[in-house]
This record gives sequence, C-alpha cells and structure tokens, in this order.
Amino acid sequence: MTVLLLGADFVDAPLPLLGRLEEAERAVIDGLATHPDSVHGVVSLITCNRAEIYLETTDRDSALAWAITAIADSARLERDEVARVFRVVTGSSVMRHLCAVASGLESMVIGESEITGQVRRALAHAQERGQVTPVLNRMFQTAQQVAKSVSATTGVGRSGRSIIHTALDLVGVGPEVAANHTALIIGTGAYARVVTAALHKRGVSDVQVYSRSGRAPLFAEQHGITAVSDEDLELALARADWVVSASGQPGHAMTANHIHRALSLRTHSRPLQIIDVALSPDVDPAVASLEGCELFTLDTLRRYTPVQHREAVLHAERLVEDAATAFTDRERARRVDPLIQALRSDIDARVERELDRARKTLDVSQVEAVERAVRQITNAVLHTPTTRARDLAREGREGEYAQALGLLFDLEQQQS
Repeated sequence: MTVLLLGADFVDAPLPLLGRLEEAERAVIDGLATHPDSVHGVVSLITCNRAEIYLETTDRDSALAWAITAIADSARLERDEVARVFRVVTGSSVMRHLCAVASGLESMVIGESEITGQVRRALAHAQERGQVTPVLNRMFQTAQQVAKSVSATTGVGRSGRSIIHTALDLVGVGPEVAANHTALIIGTGAYARVVTAALHKRGVSDVQVYSRSGRAPLFAEQHGITAVSDEDLELALARADWVVSASGQPGHAMTANHIHRALSLRTHSRPLQIIDVALSPDVDPAVASLEGCELFTLDTLRRYTPVQHREAVLHAERLVEDAATAFTDRERARRVDPLIQALRSDIDARVERELDRARKTLDVSQVEAVERAVRQITNAVLHTPTTRARDLAREGREGEYAQALGLLFDLEQQQS
C-alpha cells in the first residue's frame, strides 16, 4: 500500500483550469467515488487555488491513470491537459506537503486560516462517503494538529498578512488620511479579503472592488463595500487614491493605457499609488513610468518585510518538517505490527499449552502464581525484539526482521 498525491495549484497551473475544477468540484468528487479495486482510499481537496487528490493504492500506475481520467471526464477537461498540469508526489513528501498546506504555508497569503477549515472539510466529506482509510485519516488528523501548532506558536498568519500592511504603510494609509481617501481593490480572492480587512481596520470607509471574473458584486455585498463594473473601471481608477491589485488571473488587469486615461480624468493632484501583490502581475510594468502614478510590486514590498516575519515562516517550516518526519517514522514502525502480533501470538500459544499442563497437577492459586510469573518473563523477553522491530522498520529493514522470525520461530509456516 502506498499514498500518492495528484495535485495542481496556483504556482504553476493555469488559473482558468483551477477555476474550472473549482466549479466542477462536486462532479469531480462524484467521479472519484467509484474507484478500481487497487484504490482503497480517496480524499479530495479542491479550492479556488488548488486541486489535490490523495490516494491510497496498491497499484501506483493504474491508480494515477484512473484518477487523471476521472478528473478530466468530471471537469470536462482534456485528459492530456490534466496529465500535464497535475504533478505526482509520493513517499514522505506527501505528508510534508499536506502539513504545509493545512498550515497555510503553501497559500497565496502565507498563514491564511481558511485552508485549515478546507482541509478539515475535505476529510469529513471523504469520511461521509466511506473513502477514508486508517492511513489517510491519520495523515489528515496529524496535518490539522500541525496547523494548530503553527498558528499558535509561530505567528505565521501575521507574517503572511504583513506584506499587505507593509504596502499600506509605504503608501501612507492611516487613520489621519483614510476618511478622505478612496481605495480600489482588484480581485476577489484570498488576498482581496485580507486587503479589505486591513483597509477597514485603518479607517478607510470608501472601498471599491473590481473583478474580471464577475464576482465583484457578491464580494462587495459580503464585505460591505462597493462593486465596480467594467464600464466604470477607469472612472473608479480616476477617483482612487490607492489601488491594491491581487486578482491572480493571467494577463494584466490594468494596462498603461488604462491608467493613462484614468489619470487624465483625475480632479485632484494626489498621485495614484498602485500596489500589485498578485503572483502573476496584474499591472503592466510600463505603468511605473507614467507621471502621477507610483507602482509598488511584490519585489518592492518584500524588501521591506520585517525580518521577524521571515523567521516566523522558517519556524513554521521547521515544525512541519519535524511533524512529517515523526509521522513517517510512526507509519514505518506500524509495518511490523503484524509480525509483532504473530510473535506474541506464537509465544502466548506456547505459554497457554504449558499452563494447561500445570492446571492438571496444581491448584488454582498455584496456577495463577505460575501464570503471573510466566507473563512477566514473556513481556520482558519480548520487549527488546518489539523495540528492535520498530527501529528496523524506521530504517526500512523490516524484511530482515521477518526473515529472522521465520528462521527462529517458523512463523511463516504457522501463518500460512
């Protein structure tokens, strides 16, 4: 049995494809519900920024082929495109990745808490469908525990949000000016939620949002701000003092022509300050050369990120690494549990035969005394072989242990 991860995320997968998978989430999960005999467990984690399928299988190649086809058919995508975009992770790297994802270390906004709940719900949905094996359950439960530890001890969530606050500090967004200024947010994803909260916290009441995806009205309603339509975008840019762009969609949401026309419509002399925190830049770099406009990019902002925030992320990464290593060691040790149980059963059977003989010649109290003594000796004798078995399993040498038991106790013959 082995656990595989078949996944794609915002780092290297086309965002339209991820959007299609999110829209087809229910269909994809349903498509993965009926699986071949070689697949024993499936947990699906599908969000706006990632699509990850965790599989426990006895046949790696057939499981991957089935999963790729099921995803493509369910989401109405080309199979070759799914096979090309989705990466395959195996071994201990699967657990390490899951812990990092649950802790928010693989998110667009480092340390965001929403993903922890999404991981929890992914496990719950798979449990409802009866698709969770003991190994997958232990993996996801451990990942959630790691996420709690990261959140409680590292402050990494504050570190992820710090880039927004750093940007707002650089452009001077504060209570003393916020009441008379206007902010425009481009995008409605995770960063947009953080930006909205940060602007409100700093006293900016006139906040607008625009999205090429058409989600601005719903986002605006949920956050108490104003939606901007395609037709009103340039006018909104003309009115804005600050623009924070974080759409994450391919291509430029704002070109130099957009901004040039918007600047010509402005009725005040304050510069238009644009913050582009999208991983795939939303703003045409040529905008930086326009008079009356200042552009701050992720590269600019990272230079101002406080050192303690970088250290918080490193601390979180160490916690994830340690937890993943400990989990892998425990799972490897579990491989010898059947062998240990076979050894104990063999010894217990031998002891019971001798006790049966004793019961024919000794009274009850004598038999009980003999049994206590024999059990104590048995436990003492088995302690070292049991401990050594788990040590060997962690080293990947459980086969040597099985061979030794076969030679010493003929367990293979007895179990066959």
